[in-house]
Amino acid sequence: MNHFSGSSCTIVNEDAPVRETILVFGDSYSYFHHAGLINALSGIFTITHFYWAKDVSWEYIRERKARYVIWESAERFLITVPNQ
Repeated sequence: MNHFSGSSCTIVNEDAPVRETILVFGDSYSYFHHAGLINALSGIFTITHFYWAKDVSWEYIRERKARYVIWESAERFLITVPNQ
């Protein structure tokens, strides 16, 4: 089990052109501060939530009222069957 699993962060960009919330479930490939997916998405969406996980939490999506959701995972984890 990855020690970062369950970690999360939120980036708010009041100047973003898309006034929506996006939620990303992923790992280090989407999290890297200066070059990751969440960094790029935070320039587009007003609220960008990141949750470090191999599966999707539908409850987390409902709580954050995210309209857009991305699930990213390294290929080596594709053998893991999602919980839902």
